Amino acid sequence: MRELRDLPENAFSSALEELLRISSEQKTSIQAFGSDSVLTNIVTSGNSYDIQVNNVGFNNRVVEVSYTPNDSTFEGQGTVLNFYLYAEWHDLYNTGQVMIEREAPGPSPVQKWRVYLIGNDSSPPQWARLTFYFETIGSGTFTGTTL
Repeated sequence: MRELRDLPENAFSSALEELLRISSEQKTSIQAFGSDSVLTNIVTSGNSYDIQVNNVGFNNRVVEVSYTPNDSTFEGQGTVLNFYLYAEWHDLYNTGQVMIEREAPGPSPVQKWRVYLIGNDSSPPQWARLTFYFETIGSGTFTGTTL
């Protein structure tokens, strides 16, 4: 005896049910990793650059970047998952280097990074314009300060 879903006119709905079942099984197996349970935001200023650091050539420079979440009521809220930056160099060869170091978290919700700018010593003076991007849980604000 055949079931109703085996009839040709029900083929589409049967195929759709099967796809939904497979999707549900896959989602359930991955859910433990947080793939569908975490909503992330990209936080950026929207400006063409966030900070300009001058005279980077012989004087390698350091920029401290601080991110302050708008709301840290719950643990993990306002956490920065990834920090990215775009560096535009102005020198004869456009050959500056950037290194990023995340500072150890403290008791406050503010998260910090040190950005080391290593200029080209053969063609100073030069400047670097940095644009920051944060992938976060929640929203927040950031500042960049030359040390």
